Amino acid sequence: MSGTGAGQAGTPACEALAVVGDPGARALALRALRHGAAAAADAEEAARLLSGPEASRGLRLLLLDLPPVAAYEVLRRVRGDPRTSGLPVVVLGAAGGNGAAHEAYALGANSYVVTPADDTGYADTVARVADYWLGVNRFVL
Repeated sequence: MSGTGAGQAGTPACEALAVVGDPGARALALRALRHGAAAAADAEEAARLLSGPEASRGLRLLLLDLPPVAAYEVLRRVRGDPRTSGLPVVVLGAAGGNGAAHEAYALGANSYVVTPADDTGYADTVARVADYWLGVNRFVL
């Protein structure tokens, strides 16, 4: 697992897991989260990190910024596993039609957020999402 706040292999000892395909965006997301965070580069790595017996211990937010099919696969796995089914999941996407947002919500996403294309806007958006889900929102699993 890459990022800060990583615990033992396969166990995110952190509040947020950012699954971001683009390495530059992944680094921006980790810096912007400011709350103990870890990162995965793809759906397979995310599945590995979320599948251990204590994988969701302490995890309070899952951010997905992957191509739609990969993001949907992670979302299906998270919602299908009793250990992670209640975990808040925010899907990050590019501007465009509403199809991706509709599909994300249909699969159980808690939020779909359009991210700006520029680095500063992206980092600011991720920070605002984390501030809400990790600071304002009351999480009860």
